[in-house]
Amino acid sequence: MAAGALVAGAVIGLTPLAANAASVGISGTNDTREGLYQAPTYRYHDRGGANFTMQSMSPGTCGGSINLGLRNTSGTQITNTLAFSTTNNQIFTVPSSSSPGVLPAGSYAFNTRATGAWCGYYVINWSGVLNW
Repeated sequence: MAAGALVAGAVIGLTPLAANAASVGISGTNDTREGLYQAPTYRYHDRGGANFTMQSMSPGTCGGSINLGLRNTSGTQITNTLAFSTTNNQIFTVPSSSSPGVLPAGSYAFNTRATGAWCGYYVINWSGVLNW
């Protein structure tokens, strides 16, 4: 999917920094009137930790949050859901694993959702960096 295309109320753009980089720029647009958005772009991850740094959210949150999770190619979200109401860094964990801080090797895509008030705005733009 090309960055900037609107699909089901959300846009997810994956911008790899290098062919096998450990960091990927992610941007998205969620509509608070829509439910869960499952991004169609999968990216391979070698076994290890994963975290996301939210760099911007527009407009202001006013009690809202952007919720992110990673799902496998079977469609199952295997990580915890990270809820961002401010710009910060959070670590993905795999609650069902004996090593919850380790994401198994495989291909993953984002689940995203915007929840809360967002100062009366419906369309929320956000961006950050996935490190893995």
